[in-house]
Amino acid sequence: MEMLQANSTQASANAERAQKIQSLKEQVSSGTYNVDAGALADKLLPFLKGTGN
Repeated sequence: MEMLQANSTQASANAERAQKIQSLKEQVSSGTYNVDAGALADKLLPFLKGTGN
């Protein structure tokens, strides 16, 4: 029973992810996607300092 619940949860997460990806693709295509420069910098800084993965 737990296996069925895990599969159902995973399928739901995959569907949500696919929907989010489709939305992002549409935003990029239409030119309405905006990058959060602060969030991008927060992720890049550790990498550029050599402490990121």
